[in-house]
Amino acid sequence: MPTIPPTESDWQTGKSLMECTEFMLENEIACDVTFLTGEAKDEVRAHKFILISRSPVFSAMFCGAMAETEESIPIPHIHADTFRTMLRYMYCDKANIDLKNVAETIYCAKKYGVAGLINACREYLSKNMKTSNACLFLRIANISDEQDLSKLFLSSILKNGEECLQSGSFTQLGRSLVEKILEADDLTACELSVWKALVRWSVAECERQEVTVNDVNIKNPLGELVYLIRFRGIDYDTLTKKITSSEILTGNEIGGLFRFVHGAIAEYDKFSTKKGRAAPYMSCIRLSDRDEYLESIPTQAQWIPGKGYISSHRIHAPWVQRKALCSPYLLPWFYVVLSCTAVEYRNQSIKSQYT
Repeated sequence: MPTIPPTESDWQTGKSLMECTEFMLENEIACDVTFLTGEAKDEVRAHKFILISRSPVFSAMFCGAMAETEESIPIPHIHADTFRTMLRYMYCDKANIDLKNVAETIYCAKKYGVAGLINACREYLSKNMKTSNACLFLRIANISDEQDLSKLFLSSILKNGEECLQSGSFTQLGRSLVEKILEADDLTACELSVWKALVRWSVAECERQEVTVNDVNIKNPLGELVYLIRFRGIDYDTLTKKITSSEILTGNEIGGLFRFVHGAIAEYDKFSTKKGRAAPYMSCIRLSDRDEYLESIPTQAQWIPGKGYISSHRIHAPWVQRKALCSPYLLPWFYVVLSCTAVEYRNQSIKSQYT
């Protein structure tokens, strides 16, 4: 049993009960149970009295009909640092949670029924979610069976689709979550970005499976996910230069896809018949001869074959110069079909092409 440092012989003086229990944990004073954590079986010592008082699972383990009698208890699926994080919370209500340990900590807390630590993990996830880690947090919430958090993070991903699809954490998602995102009609991202993100995810899958990354092997993880891409929402040049130029799609698929996209056939194989994903809110930028932003109120964007999405906007600005005109026109509030080259999706800060 570890001895108390000579300089700490009166360590109880001036400390609260919580501070004393924390000191006993950190210095392993009078511990009566040892846990062998992780594959390395790192030893973590604790006190049954505290564990029983704070966890129904430990209470059943040490006081139930099938009470544990061994002094060393193996816990192979939890690392030592994570187990210590849980113990520290049980001893003194301190939740040292960060991005690196939150996933394993919430798993550990649920395994042993430490409700307060579970709530602390939930609070950390909900307060620290941003577009760069939304996909990672969705994965954690899904693995942890946190349905409310999963809905929250999925909603954020759909609203900030362009940024979230480009984040590195998107490639870490499981197949079912990728499918759920691609199926959503309210995913605010252009279809080319969706395609690129799906290919990057498939590349990551190849690397996880230690398979050579090439066009042929990239297609295997994709499977039927490729049918969720709304190719009818992609213009001809982009389809030709960015997508069909690779070998991810077969020659027969490319031929059928072009006929399908151009309306020669109503359906092709299992490819989606939907025509892209229109962002609900947009505002046009840099449309005047002055260096300023313009406010616009959009109506629902409409799909025009061969043109893409055209949206009617009601604009209020003293000077507006349209692409087809050479001189500025004074325009009051009114409806006009914009023919602009730059649009900004409000809340997403992404750019697309209107023709």
